[in-house]
Amino acid sequence: MEGSGTYNTQTSKVSGVVQIDGAPAKRIVRAFSYNSVSHLIEGQAVLASKSLGQASSDANTGAYAIDLLDGYGNDVFVVAFDDYGGSFIGEDSLDVGDRVHPTTPNGHVFECVSSGTLPEEEPVWVIDTETSQLYGTASMIARPFYRPMVHGPVAPEVTEGSNLWTPALITNLVWLDSSDSSTLTTDVDGRVSGWADKSGNELDFTQTLEARQPYYQDGVFFSEDYLSREDLANIKFVMLVVNRVDLSPSQNYPKVLPLLGQEGTSQHHLFMQVDSAYDFSIDGSGGYSGDIYLNGEDPVAGTNIELGLSDDSMFETNLYAIEWDETQEFGTIGRFATPSDAYYLTGAVLEVLMFTETPSSQQMKTLEGYLAHKWDMAGKLPAGHPYKAAAPVISPAWTPANLFLDEDEGVWFDPSDLSSMFQDSGGDVPVSADGDPVGLIRDKSGNGLHAIQVTDVNRPIYRTNGTHHWLEGGDQLRLIVPGSASTMAYLHDGSGVFVAVAASMGDSYNPGATYGLVGTNGGSSSNRGMEIRYDDRSGASRNDALGAQIANGIQGQNPYGPSIQSALPALEPAVIELSHASTFIPQAFLVVDGVVIDSGNYSYSPSGGASEFDLELLGNGSGSFNMRGKFFGAFIINRRMEGDALADLRAFMINASGAPSE
Repeated sequence: MEGSGTYNTQTSKVSGVVQIDGAPAKRIVRAFSYNSVSHLIEGQAVLASKSLGQASSDANTGAYAIDLLDGYGNDVFVVAFDDYGGSFIGEDSLDVGDRVHPTTPNGHVFECVSSGTLPEEEPVWVIDTETSQLYGTASMIARPFYRPMVHGPVAPEVTEGSNLWTPALITNLVWLDSSDSSTLTTDVDGRVSGWADKSGNELDFTQTLEARQPYYQDGVFFSEDYLSREDLANIKFVMLVVNRVDLSPSQNYPKVLPLLGQEGTSQHHLFMQVDSAYDFSIDGSGGYSGDIYLNGEDPVAGTNIELGLSDDSMFETNLYAIEWDETQEFGTIGRFATPSDAYYLTGAVLEVLMFTETPSSQQMKTLEGYLAHKWDMAGKLPAGHPYKAAAPVISPAWTPANLFLDEDEGVWFDPSDLSSMFQDSGGDVPVSADGDPVGLIRDKSGNGLHAIQVTDVNRPIYRTNGTHHWLEGGDQLRLIVPGSASTMAYLHDGSGVFVAVAASMGDSYNPGATYGLVGTNGGSSSNRGMEIRYDDRSGASRNDALGAQIANGIQGQNPYGPSIQSALPALEPAVIELSHASTFIPQAFLVVDGVVIDSGNYSYSPSGGASEFDLELLGNGSGSFNMRGKFFGAFIINRRMEGDALADLRAFMINASGAPSE
């Protein structure tokens, strides 16, 4: 029934396993609506299958899980995409793992197994999946290219949620909601003697005269009755949902149907009117003007305004939003004023919102979406309205996973999430209590680059004080991301990287040593990569100093990049960032809790290639320089971070570590 006063929201996901020829495989998996739905593309309403989310399947298990957009609950189909690689570009430099597809498709892509440079002209591609071939100086092998695999229709797993957006989330003066029975004081006959305000301001409306009490009938229904309170001043904006407006009762001509009035006077009121040149008046008999929005449409300006409402359309559920040029005063609902007043409303008021300031454009759209879906009138919202297809919901809690876009590479490790950690490297025994060893921590970026430690005695320890959670390092305790020396070449190839780590090392260092927090650095001139370290070696520039380095090159070279550091007597809980791109000046920044402590530039041309060492957590990559302290988490992405996204990440990691917020 139109005007039910309820709407549901939920979360949903679809999960499964990707296998190629019976073996688990890593693929990008996307979910789409099985049926066509109305949604917005570049501001236009489109009826088509809708993209609902994506994830990357785990390379070891093939498992994936996709959280569906807006809790989509109908059938979906999922599509797994193989890596098609890039187009052939003559004399292009390739790293291990890079893929190229032939200009003329032959059912295969060609994967680089030894870095080098492609020839100037596209070669004749040899389809041999057992033996690599030399193309230019790059050694490559043919891999079968699997066309996208489609599975469905699949019914998603739906979880009822409580993430409904409501007006309680924005500041308002009055909120009256007839769907909430706890706010209505009624007798056995349904007479309403009180309507409680839900805004928190306790601005209730009441009626002590039984003969003038409206009835509850799927809304507060008025007929020669009203509710009132001491007048409310400085009202700038009002939204009302009204239905069953009946024009048949005899009233003075023209038929005036008051919505809001002021006790003891006919001034400053809002009314609907028929049998006249206009159907809505916002002038308060004082010449006031403003705008009125009908069912989310563009506003109509004026004082006495013609909206084109017919008798039938006035009976239906409608949303009216009124913005005055000057503030108003209201104290009655359903009449202008006292019972002796001849004009009264015959109809139901379902919901009322009053504001002392006009909501922002986004807030107004959200309010319209909330009211339209709640009262089953979303079909009246205009095409292109952001909430025409679905009611507004509270966005899920922000996490760093929100920062990874479709093409982004990187990792996010979060020791506060026990579900992401296991005591063994195979992921069989979950971490569940303070003191458990950590043999596996899963990457939460969606890229599937998990960190492991296969040796029992080298596993860091999970610790918690009930508020914060961390991995305890020391001696040879560290975690390694296998294969990252080649798959995460952006850590040292100059293309751009951002690394953030939350950590604490207190003041109990062993003098004369370097302690890696995160890195791929072998420590010798021929095997350098990225690292963030605490340096306690002798020398004025090294003693008690936080440092970082990006060495841009490959094994066998001496590719120093900027080595940047600053004195820091004790590394208490802090968020340390290393931000780098060869196209920026300065090219690298070292930042602690949002404050730049050093920066530097390259003095040589960037060169590509793979580092010899995989990414380590609680170490710098060589297995020899492991931190002693608390590791609260790490975030790495293959691009510079800035603006609101960087501010959100800092706030998240500062909260995780207990670092100072300023």
